[in-house]
Amino acid sequence: MDDSAPRRALHEVVDRLPEKDLALAGKLLTPLLDADARPDVGPLGRWLGMQFTAWSHGRSTCELDLDERFWNLYGIAHGSVAYALADFGMGAAVTSLLQPGQRCVTIEIHMHYLVPVRQARLICDTHVVHMGKHVAFLSSGVRMRKGALVARATGSFFMLSDGHNQSNLPEVLCTFSSQQNGYQGASASVRPLCRGLARTGSPHPAAVGP
Repeated sequence: MDDSAPRRALHEVVDRLPEKDLALAGKLLTPLLDADARPDVGPLGRWLGMQFTAWSHGRSTCELDLDERFWNLYGIAHGSVAYALADFGMGAAVTSLLQPGQRCVTIEIHMHYLVPVRQARLICDTHVVHMGKHVAFLSSGVRMRKGALVARATGSFFMLSDGHNQSNLPEVLCTFSSQQNGYQGASASVRPLCRGLARTGSPHPAAVGP
């Protein structure tokens, strides 16, 4: 039996259900049928215990259980945990709108931390605010299961195709960030690339020193 046979058999069973039972069947079976289509969280996401519970049409929801492994020296969650949730969530939201052969990479993310948290189920809801030809703008909210908002984030992602020349990607990101914010306003991750391009024509920070 090929791998698609069980799925075909399941669809045949659903097709024979009375109309009054279809809504319940859809609610129960959709997570199973869509599980293989959800984004892979990769090694870091698996180590964090992250999982996606929703992903489609420019939106995503990812979650993780926060415990003492993620605390900082003050016994509260390190800010990088909420940042990771937003970054993963934004990437997935953009990916849900991409065409075959396209990928996306982070340009920058701005975080606003609202309340400290120690142990909770953190949930990150993300949606695409604007989808341009090459750049997508997104918004995320990180909250506890009971609804208290922990952090908000806005970000931008650059979209690539398989045929894109990635050797000039740092220059593209630097140009975009500088146009949006000015050189000094570029995000910390992009600013060293801007310095390299401005001084030597090379995007590599090592070429220009600190």
